[in-house]
Amino acid sequence: MSDTAMFTCEAINYIGRSKSYINMTIQGIPVEPDGINIIDKSGRSVKIAWNKPFDRNSPFTRYIIEYKRRKGSWDWNVDQVMVPGDSTNAEIKDLIPITDYNFRIFAENEIGRSKSSNIITLLTSEDKLSGKPHSIVIDTISQTSLKVRWKAPAREDWNSKYILYNVVYKETSSDKNFEFYVKDHIPHSNANTEQTFLIENLKTFTQYSVVVQAFNIIGEGPLSNVETKYTAERTPEQPPRYNTNCKVISSQTIEVFWNSTFLRPANGVIIGYKLLYAPSNIWDDDEKKNLKKVFKPSITIHGLKKFTNFTFQVFAYNSEGDDISSDPINCQTDEDLPEVPSAIKAIGMSYSSLLVAWKPPKQTNGIITQYKVYMKSNVANKAEVQFEVEETDGTACYKSGLKNNIYEVCVSAWTRIGEGDLSECITLNLNEPFPPRIPIFDQTIKATLTKNVDLPYYTIGPTISNISWQFNEELKLQFNDRISQFPVGSLKIRQVIRQDAGEYKCIAENLMGTDSVTYKLIVLAPPLPSHVTTTESTNQSVLLTSSNKTDYIENDVKKSEMVQEVENQALSSQSVDKRIRNAMDQIAVSSRNLAQLLKQKNLQDPIHNEVTLHFVDCLKNVLDKKQTQMNERSDSNDQSGIAENSIK
Repeated sequence: MSDTAMFTCEAINYIGRSKSYINMTIQGIPVEPDGINIIDKSGRSVKIAWNKPFDRNSPFTRYIIEYKRRKGSWDWNVDQVMVPGDSTNAEIKDLIPITDYNFRIFAENEIGRSKSSNIITLLTSEDKLSGKPHSIVIDTISQTSLKVRWKAPAREDWNSKYILYNVVYKETSSDKNFEFYVKDHIPHSNANTEQTFLIENLKTFTQYSVVVQAFNIIGEGPLSNVETKYTAERTPEQPPRYNTNCKVISSQTIEVFWNSTFLRPANGVIIGYKLLYAPSNIWDDDEKKNLKKVFKPSITIHGLKKFTNFTFQVFAYNSEGDDISSDPINCQTDEDLPEVPSAIKAIGMSYSSLLVAWKPPKQTNGIITQYKVYMKSNVANKAEVQFEVEETDGTACYKSGLKNNIYEVCVSAWTRIGEGDLSECITLNLNEPFPPRIPIFDQTIKATLTKNVDLPYYTIGPTISNISWQFNEELKLQFNDRISQFPVGSLKIRQVIRQDAGEYKCIAENLMGTDSVTYKLIVLAPPLPSHVTTTESTNQSVLLTSSNKTDYIENDVKKSEMVQEVENQALSSQSVDKRIRNAMDQIAVSSRNLAQLLKQKNLQDPIHNEVTLHFVDCLKNVLDKKQTQMNERSDSNDQSGIAENSIK
């Protein structure tokens, strides 16, 4: 470049002289830029400046800025920015945040390109995240909590060294945006691991919408895709308004229907409904209740017991269990035709009269309004005899104008619906001698311990040669001061004891034959003292074993003044799980059953008879005398255990 100068050429002759000037400029490629410095930088751009170098006598046409990531190669990982020759600064965009870059600058003129400037290195600043969390999964943990799982944005989208997360959630039904809801800040752990967060204190069985957002010190990134999930179900906290109703369809069919409008959300998807039902008189016995499941709010139940009051109760259920049941409602099936009388006797009273006795049907299927007795004689041209008996009667007699007839006797029961089927027919021959007949059927009598009880006896027949009583199939009952027989044959037991329980059979016989009636006597008494043994013991508890079958067993640790009452199921082992202060404490065990509980509560003794007999007027003369004799011998104060017998 030193050859650049002004050259003068001078010519001289005799005439004169002449000069010519030549300015010679030597040009070359420019000198490389220097003085490079950073004017400004951000996460995605850098503004740099430099000093204008010597152009080597050729104007700059442009500057070329080359840059690459620090670990890249100048041979192939290079980006360029062209700057006009009259500028000495430039802005490089589309950089990657928090990334080390190398920069160098070339000057260029018409002669060529300069050498590279010195290489400078800089780290771009952090920037907002450009990526969002992905692979979001929500797990239902409980009725009030959800677990959110997700994966971090791609590392190149972080735009910072560290990130945190916002987990934003709301009820899906809410019309508010996510920005109105509190965000939970979760620090990022390992970029290669799954991130988790537990959302708690949520509402039961409620659908929630969840988004995850990553952020750094510069700002928040984009929201993830919205994911939804329900919290777990549970049984409703408040009973629904079932408005349960029932409609009687027939004597064996009832329709039950209800409205499943809830006072509050049901805490779950209602899968179906359960209907409990049973006859009202056994409703308190859970083991005898029937259960049906339905998927709509109505059901028609068939095959029910006729003329029976039923109790119904409805409750919905979901995957977590049953809700609170509806209030019980009651419906009674319609009346129907009754069943046949459960037993019948035909007894000859004389050669021209007979007695018919029967027991009510096992299933009356309604209110018995009357019984009808059918009698057919073997006498030629003798019409069938039919007569009605009041519903309270269990016997009827018939006087025939003819003697020595053979009769076939049947009985039917009536309700307001109509007549039931005829009973089995019994043939009675009035021509033959009459064996004794007892117009009483086998029955059960319950008596309370220490009370008196009478076992009644009546017989019909010409002559009774012998009346005897058997106890539990023994040959003959042994009489004593407590057990005696009236002249008319009835049996009286005074001050009943446990050993009196059993079957008593009364047998009447004469030369023509025998008849009998059996009473099953049940004695209601407190249980016997329990036989208790100590099976195991520690310094804090004693395991007791009782061999007595009782309704209740009471364990009393006396010196410690502790009482523990439990229900006993036959052979029982019960632990007194209390701290016993003294190893010598005495443990007493007592038992009590229903009879004793009734006595403590001053309730009436539950004395029941299965059958109450009624006799029509034509028997009155036959039986009045025997009844009078029995009344004279009975103590009027000892009637609490007597099986009542009404005589018409």
